[in-house]
Amino acid sequence: MSSSPAAVKSLFADLLLWTLFVAGLAASGGAGSVLDGTRQDVATCTGGVVALIAGSRIARKPGIKAFLSLPGTLWFLFLFNGGMAVTLYFVLGGTDGVIAASAMGAVSLGAAGGLVAARRKGRRGRRAAPRPGRHREPEPAPGTEVPEPSRGGRCPQVQVTDPRRSRPAAASAADAVSPNCVNSSRARV
Repeated sequence: MSSSPAAVKSLFADLLLWTLFVAGLAASGGAGSVLDGTRQDVATCTGGVVALIAGSRIARKPGIKAFLSLPGTLWFLFLFNGGMAVTLYFVLGGTDGVIAASAMGAVSLGAAGGLVAARRKGRRGRRAAPRPGRHREPEPAPGTEVPEPSRGGRCPQVQVTDPRRSRPAAASAADAVSPNCVNSSRARV
């Protein structure tokens, strides 16, 4: 690991974000066992907001973002968090239930938005023409002749593929030229 100032700063920022995220979750969930009344409500709301902000910053990291963009991950987040939002609203009740249900519901709706966006992007991608330089020419069927482009006015050479191998068959110099070519070695003989 490099000890450059940028690497140290990035490590410190990551540790701070994860610490704030965990502390926000702990404050949101554990405020009821320590505090009462209005203080409990304030600690619960503040902890939820801190966890939400830190979590959204963590989700922007490239590795986490790539994982969260996978369709399986999005479906899991949508279904699990949607079900938990409904369950927590009825089980916890009060401010805790509303805060927990709204946080879980926001994650569920975000995952649903990701699924819809990916589906729209997939449809748009299928209709679009292939990008230049990104597509490959289809491979010839085994045993077919593949003409090579001519060089400098010469006759194009024909390459015969062997059906038992994945590469072209070795042909003699006389077989490697087209029989219809005027300048071929066969025409001179």
